[in-house]
Amino acid sequence: MTEIEWRMHFSDLVHYLHENRRTFSAPYGVIEGSGVSKSGRKHKSITFGVARLLDAHLQYYGPKFIVIQAHGRLESKLDGVYRSIEDVIKALNEIVGGAR
Repeated sequence: MTEIEWRMHFSDLVHYLHENRRTFSAPYGVIEGSGVSKSGRKHKSITFGVARLLDAHLQYYGPKFIVIQAHGRLESKLDGVYRSIEDVIKALNEIVGGAR
């Protein structure tokens, strides 16, 4: 996968969260960043939440390895390792549907 393709997949996740900002509107909004894991792997990150229900940090290593660390009452619906962007969006859709 090229760098451009990798960034496009990540931007799909960012776009989804911004489209649903009425749900994912914790006080800090949606924050993008990047980092390096302890093993030296680069990743992009997104921090987001649902006020009083969820604080989540997504680490995007690539389109087939996405880690979400979640805390709060909705933690069990999101916390884990995902193997596709579609699986992440499916899990996020469950939260969006439940928050309405």
